[in-house]
Amino acid sequence: MQKPTLLVVFFLASLSLPTLATGTSVYKCGTTYSQFPCQGGETIKVNDIRSAAQKTQSDRAIASDRKIADNMAKNRLKQEKLDIAANTPLKINSAGKSTSTSATPLATIKKTKIFTARVPKEKKIP
Repeated sequence: MQKPTLLVVFFLASLSLPTLATGTSVYKCGTTYSQFPCQGGETIKVNDIRSAAQKTQSDRAIASDRKIADNMAKNRLKQEKLDIAANTPLKINSAGKSTSTSATPLATIKKTKIFTARVPKEKKIP
């Protein structure tokens, strides 16, 4: 009974060997990069050669940039909401009062008479 179990474990272990992480080379082929060699391509070293201080400085800069980007996104979304609310037409209820679903300064504007251009009627000549 133990031989089949041992055989299965050995078989599964042998299947996992090709999935081990191995260092792959990166090739520069013109203006693109690939993991496969190409004609006229050159091998690029991809090791991180920064010191610990440089990496820490880079991580701080990335965190700072992320905070700034998040702030900008929040401000943009807030401004978009204001723009949408400002451009949403007011709803007029049966009593003639304007109602709006958004709480904006434009919701307090009173309904004004809308000008409509009309062509004058032709005068009849007797």
